[in-house]
This record gives sequence, C-alpha cells and structure tokens, in this order.
Amino acid sequence: MKGLSSAARGVIESFSSLEVLSDYYLIGGTSLALQINHRLSEDLDFCQWIPRYHVSYAIPQVQILEELKKRFHQVDENRIDFHQVNYVISDPPVRITFYQTALSKPIFKPIPLIGNISMADLSVLGGSKMYVITQRDALRDYYDFEQNHSQSVV
Repeated sequence: MKGLSSAARGVIESFSSLEVLSDYYLIGGTSLALQINHRLSEDLDFCQWIPRYHVSYAIPQVQILEELKKRFHQVDENRIDFHQVNYVISDPPVRITFYQTALSKPIFKPIPLIGNISMADLSVLGGSKMYVITQRDALRDYYDFEQNHSQSVV
C-alpha cells in the first residue's frame, strides 16, 4: 500500500475486518495518497453519508472502541459529537477519524482496498478537498487538491 506510513499500514491491515467499516469510505489525503502516491499519509479518515444529522445515525463509537482495543494496546478516544469520533492508537501513533456528513452523497463507484475498507474515487476526493479547504487552513489540503486536480478528474 504505497502512500501509507508503515504505522498506518499496520493499523489498517489489523482492523480492516471490522464489520462497521463496510458502512464507511476511506477519504481525504490518505485515500488520495493510496490512489496517486503523491505523499505519505499517516492517519486514516473514514466518512459515512447520512440522510440528516440526528442521534439515531450516530457513529457506533463504543463498538468501534471495543474492536480497536482488542487489536491494539492503547487506544484513546475523543468524541467531538455524535457524528465525529477520533481514535488514536498509541504505539505507533496513528489517528483514526470516523466522520459523518449530511451533505448529498455523490454518485461514485467505491474502490475496494482491503477487507471491509473501500475508498472514495478521485472525483469525490476533489470535491471533499474543496470543502475541507473552506473549513480549515492546512497546507496539505491545498497540496492534495492540486495533486488531485493534476490528475484531471476534478
């Protein structure tokens, strides 16, 4: 899996069989790095499109935490709200984010990666990077967007 740090690769290989992952897509710079190999990514971001923001669609954080703790010695959890939870595997340190959005789900063909993990395609990643750029100011997002754009799919 070119585009992933060895730590992130080890984590993704260890927990790719989690059933809950089949409801999410690997997105962001990590998915882009795996597809075009433009940089090394060290975190894992998973997105699920939901009909609307409501507690009934909440991320199954307890289930995910229990599964991660079965596989890794130290796991820290930071629940931002019902629709975003960050987990950090301590050794080696890898951040895993589960995020939900009520934005319209784009039409795309998921790209299988490993186990229950599928990735969003480049057209989705281009749109999501444009959205992320409006939400935060991180240089890597501009770099990712430019690299995605150079692939002529945005």
